[in-house]
Amino acid sequence: DLITEKDELKVVIAAERSSLSESNKKLEIMKTTIANLESRIKDVEQQLTEAHQVTEKLRSERQELESTFLETERSLRRAADEATVQASQAALERARAQHDRLRIERELEETRDKLNTVTETNAQLEMEVARNVALQVENKIVAVHEGLVSEEDRPTSPDQGIDSDRLSSLEQNDAVALSPRSLYEENVTLKQKLARTKATLADTLAQLNAANMRKRSVQRAICREIHKTQGVLRKARDQLEN
Repeated sequence: DLITEKDELKVVIAAERSSLSESNKKLEIMKTTIANLESRIKDVEQQLTEAHQVTEKLRSERQELESTFLETERSLRRAADEATVQASQAALERARAQHDRLRIERELEETRDKLNTVTETNAQLEMEVARNVALQVENKIVAVHEGLVSEEDRPTSPDQGIDSDRLSSLEQNDAVALSPRSLYEENVTLKQKLARTKATLADTLAQLNAANMRKRSVQRAICREIHKTQGVLRKARDQLEN
């Protein structure tokens, strides 16, 4: 019986030893598994930390981008508003310049009409002066010729002398209107009118030149406003595209 019990104990001890060995193996496997899990947990924690850092970085970049976007949007709106205002001002300036150009063109047309009128008046006065000068010379020649003839044909009898004096007196009365003195005075008056007409002509030419200069100035101002407006619109378009 002792031998049998001893054998049974040996069997039980062997089984216990085998069970203990299996338990030790399982324990080692569990330790290895736990170590692997801890390592994986550390990796996951590190990944979480890195992900959190990336998230914070992305959040910061997003805020910067939103701020940049808002600032760019405000800048573009300001640029668009400024472009609109400048375009409106340029349109107003162009309208004003167009009005000035039309007014100056009317002034030029009126000045040309005045110039033509003054030129015609000047030509008529010059013709009248030339005609009066010729008439004055002709009257002087006739007066000299009549003086010579009257000296040659002077009568010797008293009666003929009286008749001759009457005839001479009538001829002198008829020639008062065409006397050299009246022709001289009329010539002086016409020369004065001619001088005034020439002065008016010079003043009209000066006004015409001034009007032409104003017209060129207005045209240059229109060109400058057009170039300025084109530059503003080009700048605004470039900002909107970028």
